[in-house]
Amino acid sequence: MPDHETDDDQYTLDEANAILPEVREVVSSLQRVWLAAEPERRAFERAQASNQSHVDVSLVHQALIAALWDVQPLVAWLRARAIVLRDPATGLIDFPSHLDGEDIFLCWRLGEGQIDYWHGTDEGYDNRKPLPPDV
Repeated sequence: MPDHETDDDQYTLDEANAILPEVREVVSSLQRVWLAAEPERRAFERAQASNQSHVDVSLVHQALIAALWDVQPLVAWLRARAIVLRDPATGLIDFPSHLDGEDIFLCWRLGEGQIDYWHGTDEGYDNRKPLPPDV
C-alpha cells in the first residue's frame, strides 16, 4: 500500500523530502542491481545484433532477466508512490508536484542531500532549475 495517498498523486516539497530516506534506500538498491547487470545487458545487445540462433539469444535473454530479477519490486515500490524512475544507472527520479499552479516534477538524483531542483512535465534533467526559496 502506498505511503503517499492523495487524490492526485502530487507531492509537496515537504512530503517528497520526508519520504526521501526510504526513496534513497530503494534507489540505491536499484542502482546496484542495475549496474551489476551491465555485463548481461551488453551480452544481450550483442546477441540481438548477431547471427546467433533464437535459442542462443533466448538463453542470453534469460541470463539478463535473472540478473535484473530484483529490479521489479524496487520499481514497483516507486510506482506505488507515484515516483517516476528516470535513470536507474544514476538514480534519477521525479516526484509529481505543482509550482505556481502548474504541474511539474521535483527532480532528485542519488547522491543529492535533498530535493533542490524541479523541471516542467515536458522537460528533463538537462532543464532542471533550482527551486525558488519560498517553495
